[in-house]
Amino acid sequence: MNATKKKLSLRVSAKSGIPAYKVQYVIDQIVDSFSEYLKPGNSIEIRGLGTFRVKSRRVRTKPGSPSYEGCKSKLYVQFRAGKKLKESINVK
Repeated sequence: MNATKKKLSLRVSAKSGIPAYKVQYVIDQIVDSFSEYLKPGNSIEIRGLGTFRVKSRRVRTKPGSPSYEGCKSKLYVQFRAGKKLKESINVK
């Protein structure tokens, strides 16, 4: 089962008593803040959840081709789960 923003906001709303539309607004603001802050060299650490950081993927050659065309270097977001999240997933 996948959790969507709507499902997540309804769950948080039920647990906290905050209206779902306000929870969705807060989620949108968090995502926007992540997008603004995550630049090369920056990271976001949320204790218990994990760390988000920007990494660079190097230039690669296409399979079977000696040229570097089409496989440019690019940036991507890496997530490393925190201890609390790992423990909650690996419950026996």
